[in-house]
Amino acid sequence: MRNHKLEFTGERMINSPGSGIYRAHINRYKFASKFANRKVVLDIACGTGYGSSYLSRFARRVVGVDVQKDVLEFCVRKYKKPNLEFLMENKHDINLRLTHRFDTIVCFETIEHVPDYKFFLKKLKEYLKRGGTLILSTPNNFLHQYPPANKFHIYEFDIIELSKILHKSFAGSDITLYGQGRTLVRRSDRQENKDFLRSAIGNIFGKIFEFDANHTKLLRLIAHRKFYKLIGNLQRNYPNNIDFYKINPNTDFTNPEVAIYVVRT
Repeated sequence: MRNHKLEFTGERMINSPGSGIYRAHINRYKFASKFANRKVVLDIACGTGYGSSYLSRFARRVVGVDVQKDVLEFCVRKYKKPNLEFLMENKHDINLRLTHRFDTIVCFETIEHVPDYKFFLKKLKEYLKRGGTLILSTPNNFLHQYPPANKFHIYEFDIIELSKILHKSFAGSDITLYGQGRTLVRRSDRQENKDFLRSAIGNIFGKIFEFDANHTKLLRLIAHRKFYKLIGNLQRNYPNNIDFYKINPNTDFTNPEVAIYVVRT
């Protein structure tokens, strides 16, 4: 019998119920379950499938999709439920089988991995039924760090930056913001308000890292050796403040580590 294990690469969440980072991830699915009751649900970039399986307790049907074949094979072996299905997704095309099929779409920690986020959001809109709901989460880049510390992330959005993009992509929709993991940084402390010299130095280093990423890759290699050493501690010592709080974008709110958007079309 083949075992139900996947190698940890640092890119995706591996089922580890004892870790704090797992509790943070599963809390997002618990939050999404409020929008899944007796619904047809799509879990975009379902990864190892634990979230899709959790949502299947509440939903009428759940479809988990991913772009990696070995991950989907793992999901099919591990989770066998009559209302749960796993499908291969082509990230470059709109899957006509999925168009206008879903009452709810869950998209957790995915958009930061996508090269063309506009096309990605267009796909999500195509997959939703009229009147459907999208729940999307992503790291909140409130410090405007470039490049992202996580080498698997292409671009990380500031919470308000992505809110404006979603309002444009889902024009006329009701969008509610939530945060998970309160930081000590308020919006009034954001990087744009720091002195010019600090911003200029940050921009220079950003250009250096951009050149390195496109050519030598030496700096990223050095940086991510440290990243892999720290990932084990991150799994064990993830902050305990993993509950959600509602955010009014028009106030001087406390920045969250993770931004969550509920888009009601």
